[in-house]
Amino acid sequence: MGKRKVTSYSLEFKQSSGKLARESDHPISTTAGELGVHEATLHGWVRRLPSGEERRQTWCNDCRRTGRIKTFKKRIGPSKTGA
Repeated sequence: MGKRKVTSYSLEFKQSSGKLARESDHPISTTAGELGVHEATLHGWVRRLPSGEERRQTWCNDCRRTGRIKTFKKRIGPSKTGA
């Protein structure tokens, strides 16, 4: 199996893309294709768009949580399943 390419997007890009998808008359799949991101990714960005001042705080918390999970996974190594 080949490795997946992981692309990082800026907070500004995620927020503006989510807002564009939410306010657009087009389906999210069309908007995602035009932006060059996967449809599920754009759906996630739209779901995370809160209203008002809490917007930035929510994104920052998600970024910190994701970073901690990645660091933890690197430390413990690959997961092992089985009895």
